[in-house]
Amino acid sequence: MGLKRPGEERKEQLQRAEKVRYAGHAAWADEDGGEDEGGGEYGSDASSDMEAAIFDVDQEEELSLRQAKKEDAEEQARLDTHNREKKVRREMLTKMAAAKRNKKRIL
Repeated sequence: MGLKRPGEERKEQLQRAEKVRYAGHAAWADEDGGEDEGGGEYGSDASSDMEAAIFDVDQEEELSLRQAKKEDAEEQARLDTHNREKKVRREMLTKMAAAKRNKKRIL
């Protein structure tokens, strides 16, 4: 037996567990010969493996995490810029208010 892809062993365990879980139970397709009324293409072998391997799930989670971190960094940068601008405006208004108070004192 050669090396298995990450998640391959877990997939096999899940498949064995599923067989045990449904042992003795007839699926609706078993009762009528396994064909749909429409004779559709869903019974083909090409579409029978709809499950994602754990490797695929891990890869998707890693991509999602990277995207989320990127979006968080962009949002933090936006907030930092906004806060700097707000601080500059506040300081400017404080100086203007102080100048106005000083001007009133002179008159």
